[in-house]
Amino acid sequence: DARASHHGLDADGSGVQDIGGRLVGRMAFEFLSPYTFLGASFDLESDQWRIQPGAGLELGVSRKLRGLSVFAEAGLDTRLDHGTLSDPGWLLTGGLRLRF
Repeated sequence: DARASHHGLDADGSGVQDIGGRLVGRMAFEFLSPYTFLGASFDLESDQWRIQPGAGLELGVSRKLRGLSVFAEAGLDTRLDHGTLSDPGWLLTGGLRLRF
């Protein structure tokens, strides 16, 4: 999983504020797929690394639309400051996922 993200509209920010990737371990059942992930990203504006471990649950919408699913996930969002991990915050995400 590779990502490039933008966290909001501000006049000083760039179009891409964060780049990163994830390793995902998934139990691929027919409709219900629990998974875990370990992600890392680099914040281009604050010049800082982030480590993001967590878990999620994905629910397929229908047999005909195999790539469309609803998901929810939770994890930790920890900054890496000079080789030490800072106090973690929460990472909560949900939405629609389209895989192809």
